[in-house]
Formats: sequence, C-alpha cells, structure tokens
Amino acid sequence: MKKRVISTALLFAILLAATACGSNADPDTKDSTSSNNTESDSSIENEDTVKYPEYDLDLGGETFNILYYDAVVACGWSSSIPNDINVDEQTGDTLSDAIYDRNRKIEEMYNCKIEKYDGGWDVYNILQRSVLSQSGDYDAVMPMYLGMASAITSGCLVQLDELLDFEKPWWDEKSLEGFSVMDKTYAIAGDLTFMDKFSFITMFFNKNMAEDYQMDDIYQMVVDYEWTFDKMLELCQLVSADLDNNGVRDRNDIFGFSGQNDAAYELFQSSGETFCTIDKDGMPKMSNDSERAISIMSRVYEFMNDKENFFNRQTAGLSVADTVNMFTSNQVLFIMRPLQTIMELRAMDADFGIIPTPLMDDTQNEYHTSIGHTVAIATCIPTDAPSIENSAAVLDTLAAESYFSVNDTLYDMILGTKYVRDENSTENLDIVFNNAVYDPGCIYAFGYMSDGFMKAGNPDTVASTVESYRNAVNSDIKKLVDYLSE
Repeated sequence: MKKRVISTALLFAILLAATACGSNADPDTKDSTSSNNTESDSSIENEDTVKYPEYDLDLGGETFNILYYDAVVACGWSSSIPNDINVDEQTGDTLSDAIYDRNRKIEEMYNCKIEKYDGGWDVYNILQRSVLSQSGDYDAVMPMYLGMASAITSGCLVQLDELLDFEKPWWDEKSLEGFSVMDKTYAIAGDLTFMDKFSFITMFFNKNMAEDYQMDDIYQMVVDYEWTFDKMLELCQLVSADLDNNGVRDRNDIFGFSGQNDAAYELFQSSGETFCTIDKDGMPKMSNDSERAISIMSRVYEFMNDKENFFNRQTAGLSVADTVNMFTSNQVLFIMRPLQTIMELRAMDADFGIIPTPLMDDTQNEYHTSIGHTVAIATCIPTDAPSIENSAAVLDTLAAESYFSVNDTLYDMILGTKYVRDENSTENLDIVFNNAVYDPGCIYAFGYMSDGFMKAGNPDTVASTVESYRNAVNSDIKKLVDYLSE
C-alpha cells in the first residue's frame, strides 16, 4: 500500500470536502476508468488519478465466504470496534456504516452476497480441513500472521503475485518486506482490513502527569527526534514512586511505564532491528545476532527488570482493564499498548496523547512501529477456493473501495477528532502508521524465536540465547525455502 500520510491539515481538508460535497460521495467519481488487476498506474501516488478496479464478473448470486480471525472476539478487545470485514445492518456508527456500504456496493457490482465466518484461534485448522477435503468452503481467508508458514508449506494458500497488483495504493507494498520470500507472496496487508492497524504498538502518555511534573513538550520531542529511550527513562525516573513506602512496587504505586511481556520484542523492533530479514536474493536469514541487536535487547531486558520504573501487568496478575485504570488514575505516565486501547481510553477523565515508541539509540534516523503479530491479520486466498481468479477480483475491489471510502472515515472517526484528543496526536499517528515493521521472523515464527523473546530475560546472556535458536530458525527457513523452490 502506498501510504497516504494524512496530516492534520489534510484531515481538515477532508472534513471541508465532506461538508461541501456530502459524506456519501461516490468514490467512482475520482476516476473510475476501467482497469484490470494487471494494469499499472504511472501516477499511482496521486489519488485523483488512481483508477478504480472493474472486473467483468457476475457471481450469479453466490455467497462470497471469508474465513476470518476476529481479534475483538478472540482477545476481548473493545466491542465498540466495528467488524472490518462485514456488518449486517446499518447502526448509525459512521465507521460501521462505511463497512456496510462498502460491502453492499461490491455485492451489487458483482451480484454476490458477502459473508464472514469467525474462525477464532482455530482459523488455520478450519482452513486446513477445508483444503484437505477440497470442499471449497471459503473464497478468502483473513488469518493472523502466526501460523502462516505451516499454512503455506501444507499447501493451503495461493501465491498472490500474479493475481494482485501490489503497486496499487490499497495494497501495502512495505508489507512485502515480511511476507514475500523468494519473490513469492502468499499474504498481503492492505486497506481491506483495519484490524491490523489496531494491532500496531504505540505509546499513550498521561498529559495531566506530564503537566504536573512540568515536562517539556513531548510531542515536540518526537518531531525533533529527541524522543529517545534515554529520554523516556529520564521521565520515568522523574515520576516513579513507592507511594505507601512499603518497599514493594505494586499496583498501589506510581510508575513511569506500564507494559507487559510483549514489550521485549516491541521495544526491540522500535530500534529498527528484526528477528529475521529477507536478503537481496529473497532468502530469509537471522538478523538479531548483530552486535547492535544484542546490545538493544540487553538494554530492553535491563529496563523490564527494573521494577521501580517498569510495571509489568502480567507478572503483577492484572488485567488490561486494571492497567488502563492505573493510567486513568494518574499512576502511570506511559502505557505501551496496541492502538486498539484508544477505544478503552476514550472515556478517561485525564487527558492523553499518542506518540510512537522511542528511538532506541543515536544511530536511528526514523521511528519504527512494532506490530502485534499474534493478532494482526492479512489477506490470503485458499487453494480450494471455488475460483481463485474471482476471489482475487473481489478482494481487490473490496480493498480499493476501502481505500476510497473507508479510510477517510477511519482517520476521521478513530484517528481524528472523535477519539484522539488533539491534533498533535493525529500527526504522531502518521509516524506510527508509516513506519510499521514487518518482521519475517515474527510472521513465519522461524524456530519460534520471537516467542522466546516475548518476555524479559537475563541481559548478560542475550547473545547465547540468540545462538541457542540458530539451528531451529535455520531448519524452519529451509523448510519454507524448500517448499517454495519446488
């Protein structure tokens, strides 16, 4: 997906345009000259010249079934997040209605009925049973990243490279850095879903506490590239306190930072480091064994083991709601969570801001956003789909319609004025969205190494721990490469 950086000024322009033209403007009016899935646009970056896809397709009233992993249901995320694949009726919620309108338009266009089936954590098993029996139960599948390697090597997923034009702005070309191995792509991120964006890791800061402690403008720190790991530690140490003076740091005290076990890989990837990379020949390889990577992980472990400044809600036995309550009660300065937490924070009395995770050292020249890879979803097609070509056409059009009609609503309602409290948060979210880290080590779970670094360890043994995964990682890489080579 060619990222559309939507600044505050552009959001204002969008709102003005909506006021002047009406909120239900047809995206086809932008330039709906017919195109197929192989045509390339020379002016793809200019939205006004992007061509809306049209396929000569009539599905004869058949149902287009999408097997789906729903993080809202599986993880207990806020039920106020509307389903991004299908909603059955209009509710008055702007974002939910945008999904409803999108699907009804595509249904009318291709004479079909779009349905979703929530596979939950069992989504890959359901997919495999369908493929093994060749039942053709599903036209598309939207699974979480974790488990994808096995789905590919067991022959459950179709290669997408000749079916979809990844240069179209509704597909995220950057995600190919993680999904594409040996120039073969079986999954792609894009605008069809926004649940993957809700899994992006971000930082929320308590603006009341920042003001009470007379901190400098945190937003400006981000803009000036002064929002660093060291600066974060400095601010954490400024507020952390043992309120009851019992010598034990617990939920009754004040902390600079609240996170959970996942913080280990999230802060590691905030540095731009990854567990694996894809080299120039398209081959995966370990990448967390460099001197810098080991140094970064050691620093992260030191921080997570610092019970005065890092509050781990999992080791403390607290729920997400408990930690959100600590944040709203001015007991936590920074909380690092998936973006979906914005839905839980929107009712808080204390004001909050949103910023990217910090620069981890002075060698970085850009911010990086970790993705909750255990819950983020991607677009795939099962090998037993009734018609692979038809599946690609419908998915392509759904993604395009999202690009034209749903994205603006998403930014306006979720990332604009409704939930985010100020314009600076919106600008910082542009940074979060445009710098996502697609780590093939997490996507394909090579050697389950990323899982092994899912919690704090001994800072002094990082190098040996990394080395202990090498054989398992290389074995899993070989398995995937051997399959792709056949």
